[in-house]
Amino acid sequence: MTKFIDEEANLAARRDVDVPAENSRSNSNETGLQTFLMCRQFSTEISASLDALFAKYSLSFGRFNILMVLAKSPLGLMPSELASFCQVTQATTSGLLNSLEKSQIIQRQEHHQDGRAFVIKLSEKGYEILNKIQPEFCKKVEEIFLSLDPDEVVQLQGLLTKLRIKIQNEAELN
Repeated sequence: MTKFIDEEANLAARRDVDVPAENSRSNSNETGLQTFLMCRQFSTEISASLDALFAKYSLSFGRFNILMVLAKSPLGLMPSELASFCQVTQATTSGLLNSLEKSQIIQRQEHHQDGRAFVIKLSEKGYEILNKIQPEFCKKVEEIFLSLDPDEVVQLQGLLTKLRIKIQNEAELN
């Protein structure tokens, strides 16, 4: 289904035409669907662009995200805290941590208050990689949004925040 949606959005964007809607859909639903498809396509394209950068360092977005969070937490974080900060499951975090540890990018250390637990910290190699990739990442993200003027960036942030709040509120109701 996702592949179909991405293909539909891609075709519509390239031809600059409307995505056909069923006759029973209202104009509002059609506009919502088109906007959704555009967002999906943008997300796919930005991910592909960033994945090429991450690949240079044998990283993924998930692994990079963990490095960024750990860099702001020099005392280390427990895996459950990392999962929460990165907004992924503990199982996903565990897999990411195992691969990062195998690559010697992070290290596990005994928790200073609870000897049964451990915290995750960036290793020296982790800091070196992050110091190399972070400026490239920031430059690439900045370049993506250069076509927008500062007021448009603020407006886009406001609109995205509004949509996120709506989705979060609906999730809480279910």
